[in-house]
Amino acid sequence: MPTLLRGSDSSGSKPSEKCSGRNDNLFPNKKETVKPMEMQQETRGEKFDYIVDDEPQSTDQKYLTPNQILKNAEIDTTTNYLKQVKKGEPAISYENEPDTQIEMKNHLKFISVRKGPTTVSCFVGR
Repeated sequence: MPTLLRGSDSSGSKPSEKCSGRNDNLFPNKKETVKPMEMQQETRGEKFDYIVDDEPQSTDQKYLTPNQILKNAEIDTTTNYLKQVKKGEPAISYENEPDTQIEMKNHLKFISVRKGPTTVSCFVGR
């Protein structure tokens, strides 16, 4: 009986390119390429409505980062960070995670928060 080589049939010919399925064990040295985050964004043709600082916003992207949400609302990301507000729950701060991906859904609510210390005015009267 002839010895079969990997990737060939008993006639010695290569399998059809239409062959479905994938076996990564056949190519252990093959490396997957990862696209930059901007290229990974999915557009589903679906529109998501959300709020930033009480201003309506919308996107057709399934995922946005906090910085993208701020930029879309024309808010400076160098001086502000994003918080997600949920009724009856503590706000979710993205101050230390500006590039994490947020799954967009309708009716999400966000607020921008100024980075750094806030000044306090004190009036002393006579």
